[in-house]
Amino acid sequence: MLLVVLALALSAAPSFRITHAYKGNQGRTIDQAVRLLEAVLPELLEAFGVALTEDREVRLEPHGDCAGLTLEPVVLQPPHAAGTRAVVHPCPSFFRRTPAEAAVVLGLELLHIAGLPDIRDGKGRRPDTSEVSGRIRWLLDRDRKGGDGSPHTRPARTLWGLDARLVRRAREGAMQRLRRPECRSLLTDFVDAEGRTLAENLETYAVPPDEYLARITLLDGSGVRLCDTGQARLLTTPKAQRIFVCKPFVAIARRQPYEAEVGLIHEMLHTLGLGENPPTTLEITQQVKRRCPFDQK
Repeated sequence: MLLVVLALALSAAPSFRITHAYKGNQGRTIDQAVRLLEAVLPELLEAFGVALTEDREVRLEPHGDCAGLTLEPVVLQPPHAAGTRAVVHPCPSFFRRTPAEAAVVLGLELLHIAGLPDIRDGKGRRPDTSEVSGRIRWLLDRDRKGGDGSPHTRPARTLWGLDARLVRRAREGAMQRLRRPECRSLLTDFVDAEGRTLAENLETYAVPPDEYLARITLLDGSGVRLCDTGQARLLTTPKAQRIFVCKPFVAIARRQPYEAEVGLIHEMLHTLGLGENPPTTLEITQQVKRRCPFDQK
């Protein structure tokens, strides 16, 4: 039996535990799909505004009903849950998919179990062109093709111990600043590549800026070239709801809490779609400091 734990945020965060009793090629398909999901699931949960409130066990089990279907769904609807345990019944067509496509299907089920509204049709099928499927597929492809120095070429790892406490304190300080109207106006100062203000992009999540920052996944950047060579303090990409934390940032969070708070707000703007050059990194940071000054919290 396989037991895999997918950690979703900081060290104390609830997680999925995925188990199954499949063997041979079927077992390998599930194992490979789970490994592919490990790096992208934290960001995916954040992107669609769902989160686990407690540990959940997900058990994959066969079900005889698949054999009698004319148009066979990939997974029988609905997965049934009892307390913190959910059971998913993959049909034979699930195992005929590539590991990456099986990961898309399994990712959809995990999101549904975590609270995403069910988007399947009446026969249990989810359209391959759905927004959720497309986001999972894009994340998996990006992780597979990430270039040198990309934070997405390695599995996501959570922050631990003192590092986690220092970064959490910096985030709480940044959230406090974002509750001030002047600091929140940053979101109308900048636009994304399509000309939309960051405030418009935030509307998708239906939360104020401070709560949005609380939902962003903060991950250990150790092993990422730009982190390890000291060229970056924080790393993210536009519209990716996760931030990789480099060791230099942890040192700043310890000695200069205000600078750490500014850095997190800066990166939060990128997660809402802000690019760079233009504006330059310095220009973004200066505007954050103008809108969220040191002496105001």
